[in-house]
Amino acid sequence: YPLRRQRQMCIRDRDRAVRNAVEIMGADIGEALAMASRSPAESLGMKETGRLAAGGRADVVVLGQDLTVERTYVGGRQFDPSGR
Repeated sequence: YPLRRQRQMCIRDRDRAVRNAVEIMGADIGEALAMASRSPAESLGMKETGRLAAGGRADVVVLGQDLTVERTYVGGRQFDPSGR
């Protein structure tokens, strides 16, 4: 798959993981978000990702009330999965 498609798939899989953690495992939203962001980044040694911090990369996924992806920002810029 092209890189844009791979990123989109990864984000979609992660939002599903957050929903499953909340709905099936009974995790609270904070725990579920940490499992989907900070924990994987730390295990891969990626110190600049997985959290929001001043001077950080500003990679952010905005989830809606139903825990599905509404918007994605990569490096502080809104990601357009269509490539435009």
